[in-house]
Amino acid sequence: VRAAELPEGIPYVWIAGESSEVRALRRHLVQERGFDRERVTFAGYWRRGLSEEQLRAETLARAGAVD
Repeated sequence: VRAAELPEGIPYVWIAGESSEVRALRRHLVQERGFDRERVTFAGYWRRGLSEEQLRAETLARAGAVD
């Protein structure tokens, strides 16, 4: 991605994948490439090293901490 030539115009980006990779790619696009952060949508669907059950438990624990 760092070496890619991107088309001209006002971009919109949708990123989905492993959480840390998604964050790194979004950071690159916004901070290094100057993309408007409002035009970069992202979703980290899983985290490397965690099972689906572990991720669900972590998400629920965080949600409980917010309440």
